Amino acid sequence: PFEKLIHVNVLVPLTGKDFSEKTSQMMVQMWKNNGTYTDLDGTTVDKYLKVFKDETLIPSGDSVLFTFLPDASITVSTIPEFKLCVV
Repeated sequence: PFEKLIHVNVLVPLTGKDFSEKTSQMMVQMWKNNGTYTDLDGTTVDKYLKVFKDETLIPSGDSVLFTFLPDASITVSTIPEFKLCVV
């Protein structure tokens, strides 16, 4: 069970570093807008940035899935590969 699922399709070549920096900025802004951002979220963002650091996302149908779970964690997976992490 999950609360929200976001499916991102990669359209242009993008490094994992670039992707994670752009998406983490959006996540932090979302948490701040909801009034739920804490120092712990900063640690979570650091972990998230490290997960994608050495990844290369290419436009050959690669996708990233963000699954927002009821316990406030986020599962990050890639298609066609595997689950990368839970933050």
